[in-house]
Amino acid sequence: MGAAGAVGVQRLRWNRLRMSPADLLTLSSGGTPPVLLDVRDPVLYSASPYRVPGAVRVDLEHLEAELAALGIDRARPVVTCCIADERNSARAARRLLSLGYRDVRVLKGGLSGWTLAGLPLETKR
Repeated sequence: MGAAGAVGVQRLRWNRLRMSPADLLTLSSGGTPPVLLDVRDPVLYSASPYRVPGAVRVDLEHLEAELAALGIDRARPVVTCCIADERNSARAARRLLSLGYRDVRVLKGGLSGWTLAGLPLETKR
């Protein structure tokens, strides 16, 4: 397989981890709701007054320590959320998987995708 094929396989693999806002709502109403981690860049996070309801802010630079402080079970579903480009969400998802979290997803479109789906936002406290 050439370089282009390898990139395509990796893209398909990561696409499987992406979850639509509607899918997140469905998962949230099930038996074990996911932990939603807001991994936006600190500057972008502070500039916005909103977040996806129930999201917990974690800093990617201190991810392991913040996860330990939160005490999230590695078997519990975890969804990462950032902005529309999903770059921080993807980085966080890769790190979570490498730390042994088994069910990790990325919210498609991040906060923008949530908003464009017409879903409510929560004011940060």
